[in-house]
Amino acid sequence: ITNEAHKRGIKVFGGFVPFTNGLERTFTELNDARALSITGATSVSTSQGSVEMLDPANPLVQQRIQDTIDDVLKHNPDLDGISLDYIRFGADNSYVNTVMGVTEAARIGFNEYCATNSYEHNFTTLEALRSGLKSSSTTFNRFNAYQQTLITNTVKNIKEVCKVYEAP
Repeated sequence: ITNEAHKRGIKVFGGFVPFTNGLERTFTELNDARALSITGATSVSTSQGSVEMLDPANPLVQQRIQDTIDDVLKHNPDLDGISLDYIRFGADNSYVNTVMGVTEAARIGFNEYCATNSYEHNFTTLEALRSGLKSSSTTFNRFNAYQQTLITNTVKNIKEVCKVYEAP
């Protein structure tokens, strides 16, 4: 299909949605890698509907995203590029009741992020993190900033995979 499209002057991009549910259907080990809400639910209701996400703080999720991009590029060398759709995290992280990604992996990563940035946060349990997110706008804003670094790092890692194939 790609060759035929190119003959007609059409560029072909592989589309990929890294964090929304679906990847766990291919990689069953990701069934337990869902991003949890502030209450521990696997989905939240937003103005966009019910949303489920995979946890970007989970190293296995990060690895499977890279594996998937690698596989697509390996088997489709004539692609003109990769399009990352919905490359943000959470549905509506401006409200604490719709924040996603409140997991044990995120707690550990957030503690490391806080230590690196000299923030005085150290949540020893997941419940302590949830409580902190509910009670402190500073904690909530810093947690969102931490999640943004996870997404930025995901894009950087995908870029490195693409470089192997000289893909744009």
